[in-house]
Amino acid sequence: MPRYPRRVRAGLAPDTLVDAVDVMPTLLSLAGIAPPKSVQGRDLSGVFAGRAAAGRASLIAGYMPFARQAYDYPEWRGVRSATHTYVETLQGPLHLFDNRQDPFQTTDLINRPALAGLQAGLARQLRSLLAQTGDRLEPREAYWKRYNLDIGDFGQVRYTTASPRAPGG
Repeated sequence: MPRYPRRVRAGLAPDTLVDAVDVMPTLLSLAGIAPPKSVQGRDLSGVFAGRAAAGRASLIAGYMPFARQAYDYPEWRGVRSATHTYVETLQGPLHLFDNRQDPFQTTDLINRPALAGLQAGLARQLRSLLAQTGDRLEPREAYWKRYNLDIGDFGQVRYTTASPRAPGG
């Protein structure tokens, strides 16, 4: 809970999800500085001041799984709300959890007919969040190529200071 008596109402504990990208625009706004328009995050200063409604789903993601245990797991994107977590891969829906009834996410509810409407709504929210951030949910190899990463035999990034050499070079 932020503490800033001039801007944040004392004792207020809003039930809202805060993404890492929300921190900078929120702090700037609380300091009286307009966040740059190019910032992806949300200004939540109104929520913490008690002037705006809390809530909203957050984008969660596994962009480029590295290390042996993660390399076998697919790339994924998801949406987490106060009530549910929904995750998709390039192949389609992967997980659906009820965060209130099952906070440790032990029972996967994905593709249950009784929850088809809920799952479809969360999938739409995910599409919207991906569009807002320009995320195309690409295969990990696209990121490796884009960022010129030297990837080892088990999917790990080789951290070297020298440029990779061509075989025999």
